[in-house]
Amino acid sequence: MAKLEISVTPPSGKITLNDAKRYANLGVDRLILLLRRRFGEADLKEFVSQPGETVLRHF
Repeated sequence: MAKLEISVTPPSGKITLNDAKRYANLGVDRLILLLRRRFGEADLKEFVSQPGETVLRHF
């Protein structure tokens, strides 16, 4: 039987490394970040780059 992969969309806001680790410890394989409001260009760039800079580089 294939492994069941678990994806979660966390509440809006910034995701921290500790948040990502807690989800991983609970068995979550994938976090799906969802844009919940309209952003200007600068806000959109931060939304996209912040998880990579604070979370992804540690995994």
